[in-house]
Amino acid sequence: MKGFSLIEIMLALALGLILSLGLTRLLLATQSSYLAQDAAMRMQEDARFLLQKLAQEIRMAGMYGCTAFEVTASVPELFRQPLRWEPQRQTLSLITADAGNPDWTAVSDCQTAAKLYVGKVTRPEQVSFYLRQLNYRFTGNEIQLEGQGLVQNVKAFSVSFGLAGTPMHYSPELPAARAADLRSVRLSLTLTDPQQRTADQTWHLAVALRNGWRT
Repeated sequence: MKGFSLIEIMLALALGLILSLGLTRLLLATQSSYLAQDAAMRMQEDARFLLQKLAQEIRMAGMYGCTAFEVTASVPELFRQPLRWEPQRQTLSLITADAGNPDWTAVSDCQTAAKLYVGKVTRPEQVSFYLRQLNYRFTGNEIQLEGQGLVQNVKAFSVSFGLAGTPMHYSPELPAARAADLRSVRLSLTLTDPQQRTADQTWHLAVALRNGWRT
């Protein structure tokens, strides 16, 4: 006589089930939101790493030292245009400063004479500027540097060139005849989450050139 009736027990079970389902949905939604935010954060970190690295290399492109050197048989023709983008091969090639393992060394007295040597070279009472050619390539779903993967889950990558004019405009190609008109480089990068936890994200970065290309 002092216990619960069957109706009261069934009503309590139904209310408990509704509360349990509500809490479960809330936990699932919270977990989904956390995973989406985590995926977006990782994409942002990858994009920041790659774009900052590219910007640093691009700013140093064409830094051949304090005195221009002549383009002779020992100087590759690519020194005339130290930044190239090949849309067909999705490859960005540039000659930039590198103190670790350089391909060339520009040796100069910073007054009148300068000469380019292959490899790492030092000369007494002269200044050495170490140079290296770097090749970034977008292949498959990743950006590679000299064949080594840097960033994965890349959906799109493109490079355009800001050319002097009235007004300045961006072009997907940089003709050799207009290399002297180059003022900036615009990078576009789109990353995707393979598990579709968050939407694709696209970043744009314009990099102003610091060095005049002198040979």
